[in-house]
Amino acid sequence: ANTTGGAYHAPKNKEIFVLPDETAKIEILSDTNVLEANSMSSGNLTFRLLDQYGNLVNNSFLQIAVFAFGDAVLDEAEDQSPLIPGVQMNVSKGFADISLHAQDKTGEVSVYVVLLDQELSDEFVDAAIAGEPIDLGGVIGASKKFTILQETKLQATVDDMEIPADGESVT
Repeated sequence: ANTTGGAYHAPKNKEIFVLPDETAKIEILSDTNVLEANSMSSGNLTFRLLDQYGNLVNNSFLQIAVFAFGDAVLDEAEDQSPLIPGVQMNVSKGFADISLHAQDKTGEVSVYVVLLDQELSDEFVDAAIAGEPIDLGGVIGASKKFTILQETKLQATVDDMEIPADGESVT
């Protein structure tokens, strides 16, 4: 940032550091919104933790819990606490990544992610033991839907047409 001290002072360059506030929002990014129902198709999900101003919360040790409902499964190798429902993941530098794998049925998959704290972890365990639903009201989180389509085959056709490669011709 350039600053001046008045009419007769030369501009000075000062470095300004912005520290993120507490997590206020989770953003879900994915490389695809559509998976193929072939038990091999997968998509990569990235979760970004942001403060109320949209800054990446990269200065805290946090955990998230991720759930997938539908005909796809999350990569459980990322699970830090197998006894708690969902996949618990550590967040490093404001990011966490996981893969979503389609099964062999078409339909929709909903992925939910919530910011995890000790109180919510305890609620997850209690609800799992009691077989009760988990109340996520007021919890910081996000969701995203994915579509699983029937297996497709890509067919390319080539026309018997000559295209000049002179850099000037328009076809």
